[in-house]
Amino acid sequence: MKRRLRFRYVPPLIHAVLFISACVLYFSTNEGLMNGKNDWLFYPLWVADMPISIFCFGLLWAGPTTLGLILWGVLGTLWWFVIGLVVEMIIGSVRRRRKTL
Repeated sequence: MKRRLRFRYVPPLIHAVLFISACVLYFSTNEGLMNGKNDWLFYPLWVADMPISIFCFGLLWAGPTTLGLILWGVLGTLWWFVIGLVVEMIIGSVRRRRKTL
């Protein structure tokens, strides 16, 4: 029997792909993160990572741009891994409850 991909890995994988794509577009063009070709990748990341985005954008505007981007990518991916764990736990508890009925 094939083993299915666990749900906890899907949200951080999507976040990592979006973040890496946004960074590649940012560094390959002369446009900023919020305008041009990058905005359709940037805005979902901004909204999904709101608490982390606020902190990391403070770093981006205050000083080291590279540190802000790295922290945003790493912390955002960890954030979505934790959210995936919580959703997987909820799904597991619902399935266990359903089996006992």
